[in-house]
Amino acid sequence: MRRLAFSLIVAALAGPALAQADVTAAPGSFTRIEAGILCVDRTGRREPAPGTRLGYVSIVEGDIVLGLAARRIPALPGLSFGVLATLAEAGQTAGTMIIVTHPPMGTEGSTRDTWAGSFVAGSPTASFFRFEYPEERVPGDWTLQAVAGGRVLYTARFQVVDPAAMPSFTDPCEQPPQIS
Repeated sequence: MRRLAFSLIVAALAGPALAQADVTAAPGSFTRIEAGILCVDRTGRREPAPGTRLGYVSIVEGDIVLGLAARRIPALPGLSFGVLATLAEAGQTAGTMIIVTHPPMGTEGSTRDTWAGSFVAGSPTASFFRFEYPEERVPGDWTLQAVAGGRVLYTARFQVVDPAAMPSFTDPCEQPPQIS
């Protein structure tokens, strides 16, 4: 019984973010990987990304942190969700593509966005989707993947829901600082 309790405690401490966000990663590729709602600065620069519906991705400078490890994501304006990962020293980054699959959106009904990504060994890197436009806030199953050299580095699965399905949700990135 003690062994079981210890195992459950270790499992709870070792992987709650992975379990909640349905993340799988190639063994040995990352020293840290978390998924859920990301706190991302809303400023940045745009880079061309012809494989996306909008034709660009936003490159954000500065810290990006995991606000909440979660699998269910409310489709709220400005909310960002995705993966924050630190590549292992021996990890592979050449030719990395980030692939987001989602329910049909926009007038063209696109279901996939892809762009070139990169990882620097030992540094955290975020790949995320931010709800910027009303037609992007589509409930359903969403997947975010990083693929390099035909090898899937990670896959994170999310369920985007209508905000009415999560009436008590509070954006962890909009919280005032805690004073103790």
